[in-house]
Amino acid sequence: MAYEITELQVYRWDEKHSANVAINDKFMLQLGTDGAWDIPHSDEACWNDESEQNRAHENLNAADLAEALSANKKVQHLINQEIFENE
Repeated sequence: MAYEITELQVYRWDEKHSANVAINDKFMLQLGTDGAWDIPHSDEACWNDESEQNRAHENLNAADLAEALSANKKVQHLINQEIFENE
C-alpha cells in the first residue's frame, strides 16, 4: 500500500510544537513535543478509521513512516511559516 499525507496539523504549545498527520485520510501519525513520532492506538487518538488506526499502530514503525513521507520537512515548513491550528 502506498502512503501519502492527506492532512497536516501543527500545534504550538509555548515554544514547543506537535503535529497530527493524516495518512491516506485513514489513520494518524503524531509528532510529540519531544520530537518523537508515534502511531497511537485508536483508544488514544484516531483520524478517520479505528480499525486502520489500530492496524497501523500494530504494524508500522512511526519513525520510518515519517521519514518515508518527509513528514519532518513538511512540519518544519509549517512551523517556519508560523501556521498553527491553535495559539
